[in-house]
Amino acid sequence: LPIFTPPADRFWADPSVLSNGRPQDYIFIEEYLYKTKKAHISVIEMSKDGKYEAPKIVLDKPYHLSYPFIFKDGNDYYMIPETSANKTIELYRAASFPYKWEFVMNLMERLHAVDATLHFYENKYWLFVNIKENAGASAWDELFIFYADEFSTNQWKPHAANQIGRAHV
Repeated sequence: LPIFTPPADRFWADPSVLSNGRPQDYIFIEEYLYKTKKAHISVIEMSKDGKYEAPKIVLDKPYHLSYPFIFKDGNDYYMIPETSANKTIELYRAASFPYKWEFVMNLMERLHAVDATLHFYENKYWLFVNIKENAGASAWDELFIFYADEFSTNQWKPHAANQIGRAHV
């Protein structure tokens, strides 16, 4: 397997790999640039024999992006990148996979949420996300779960047992 080494002016994190029977795999990453102190989402195409191309930017905003959670629904690909710097959880759809992504909607707003992950189970969409509720707190201490009948909604209902992973001191 190849070793991926970023140039010295950046780091790569949060890989999300799509391998769906195509001749190549797609590795979506957070690509953080030290100079700007901000990241965008890039994709690395890798052939089945391990050859890969340099990352190409697929989503860039004026605020920091990370954790590109990619999923498929029907024939469409969607992305929920971490957008905590914008105080949102944003949904994007691939207009031309894997390089062009269009904003669909904010799933949630006015919150500091990190690493939102979607899961479909028993005819419901479940959204797992860490949320920082109080100033000075860590976003890594509390896991919240929300559910909805569809993923493209801003009407998420909180799980009765939120906060699932509340740290006890």
